[in-house]
Amino acid sequence: MFKLVASASIIILAGAIQPNVTLALVIALSALFSDWPRRLILVLIAAISVKFYAGLDPQAILFAFAALSGIAALQYLPWKKPICGFFAIIIATGITQLIGFELIAFLKTAIYNTALFFAVFYIIDKYAQKR
Repeated sequence: MFKLVASASIIILAGAIQPNVTLALVIALSALFSDWPRRLILVLIAAISVKFYAGLDPQAILFAFAALSGIAALQYLPWKKPICGFFAIIIATGITQLIGFELIAFLKTAIYNTALFFAVFYIIDKYAQKR
């Protein structure tokens, strides 16, 4: 599912930006699960789906660290989930941009990832309320 979403919706905005749809999806979906084993499985599946090279891929490790940091921020920040999600996406996007950091690219990616997070989060929230 992650691979399909990531490959189907990679959009390049004003230059060489490739927003990480999978990161926003993982953090939004982790709001459904309150236990860390399920969240770890979610992150591992997503990290495997974004691998670019055979073997130990540094970008996949960075992605997993960013996703886990975002999930931790989502859980441990003291505000409501949407506000925590905003900060979680900013933190996770910042971590994924550590290699070759450019401020303009970070801001555009963070805005795009935040919009994706809120879209997915509210769809999931509406679905969870109906159940």
